[in-house]
Amino acid sequence: MKRDGFTLLELTLVMFLLALAAHLGVREMSHLRAARLRAAANRQLDEIAAAVYAEDGAAVSGFLSDMGRLPLATRETEGGPLSLRELWEKPDGVGPFRARPASAENLAPGAPAEIADAAVLVPCGWGGPYVRLPAGADRLRDPWGNPVESPDAAGLARLLDDALEAVDETNRPVAAIRHFGSDGMREEDRPAALPEQADALRAFETNAAGALFTFEPGSVTRLCWYAPLADKVTGGVADVPAGASQALLSGLPPGVRFFKVFRADGTTRIVQVPLRAGRDAALSL
Repeated sequence: MKRDGFTLLELTLVMFLLALAAHLGVREMSHLRAARLRAAANRQLDEIAAAVYAEDGAAVSGFLSDMGRLPLATRETEGGPLSLRELWEKPDGVGPFRARPASAENLAPGAPAEIADAAVLVPCGWGGPYVRLPAGADRLRDPWGNPVESPDAAGLARLLDDALEAVDETNRPVAAIRHFGSDGMREEDRPAALPEQADALRAFETNAAGALFTFEPGSVTRLCWYAPLADKVTGGVADVPAGASQALLSGLPPGVRFFKVFRADGTTRIVQVPLRAGRDAALSL
């Protein structure tokens, strides 16, 4: 006898297979979406790191280069979390980025008076926004919609080694920025976390730079260096020993920096050198 249609068992089996395929497809799409968001969040941290300090060939740019210091961790509200608001909002009391003469009135507190020279123009000040916020937003959020924050001092003690300076509410330089994964929960508060929920961290330190000058023996007597400190000018002086043919200035803030060279014949010269974090630049005079 010829049978028409499907039996109930066959229909049930087909429905089960379709439901299983749909479940596996939704789960795979969920995993792909989680991976995309995770990758986007990590790219965002990389972009923030580049906003703090970026190198592109011979060019050095970013907040550290313009301001001569790392951004400060500030609280958006009293008792609230720390954030890097200086990257998108000009700090109070700091002027815009422009060339300022290294005159006595423009020297930063602690800068040696010997470097004062109104003929030396030093670009300094806030050149942001270094990070763009979405239209209408007042703070930076990760792809999950959670605020991107700077860890507090205790968090840094757990997350960073002793070589990095901690952040606290008294506006010491920020050392790190992190997101808190898809659940927005801090690592220390989260139970056994899924990989896509884990925190991610980018840490910054000034990584002082150096400049090595080479010249004819005895031809250079003194070197002055200039760098921004917010919208003021800081710097230092190095006397060159008689007969020397090289001078190394170390411990300088990275970025585009200016040097004044004093020659034995009484002439001077201003040179501009891009200094890279943790490295020495070499220059022949």
